[in-house]
Amino acid sequence: MGLLDGKLAFITGGGGGISEADAMVFTAEGADLILADVRLDKAQEVADKVKGAGRKVQVVKLDVSNSAEVNACFEKVKKDWGRCADILVNNAAKLDTMGQLAGFSDEMWEIDQKINLWGSFYTTRAVLPEMVRNQWGRIINISSVAGTLGGFGQVSYSATKAGVIGLTKTTALEGARAGVTCNCIAIGVVTTPPFFKIPDKMRERITRRIAMQKPGEPIDVAHLTAFLCSEKARYITGACIPLMGGMDLFVF
Repeated sequence: MGLLDGKLAFITGGGGGISEADAMVFTAEGADLILADVRLDKAQEVADKVKGAGRKVQVVKLDVSNSAEVNACFEKVKKDWGRCADILVNNAAKLDTMGQLAGFSDEMWEIDQKINLWGSFYTTRAVLPEMVRNQWGRIINISSVAGTLGGFGQVSYSATKAGVIGLTKTTALEGARAGVTCNCIAIGVVTTPPFFKIPDKMRERITRRIAMQKPGEPIDVAHLTAFLCSEKARYITGACIPLMGGMDLFVF
């Protein structure tokens, strides 16, 4: 028996490094998957890697910043699977819009809002009513240390990731009496491709800031996500759980 036997999980940003780890853990725990990403080829690569797990995996192209596209996607899910997703994991995000506040353009601000915050709102709005009717559901949002502590040069990313925490708590309130939980994972530094694009000296400085003196790995996020989606976490909702290796602690 797996933690997620028989569940259908919808993962946005399905072609990313954390989503790949999610896919591996979720299928090992008995879940079927829908991997949604604007980069269909990347999502398909992830799907191909978990085919041997014996679970069904569907790949769909989705721009989470487009409300109409999100609604149409979940209507298709209902037709293809006979139901909406039991689990929603909002991994899709844009984190490379850098700049200090005074020089930040409207366009730079808006694109991060649409992907990081509005996207999570659109997908949550699409699945929550059916989860409530079914008296069961799990929604996981991904925040960041930038959303809890701020990030120099990350004004829009920090704002969106703080907003995700508020969205999580309100969704938790609305779903609580129907057995629908919504939780948030605030990630510090994880060894996904963007981490390795950072200059070496800056990577070393960031790593020294972490109490454990090392970055996390995508599998760390995936194991926590799977647990929060299981029955073992049925009494946890509205939480923002830091997964940072102590990056949020004061380190001398």
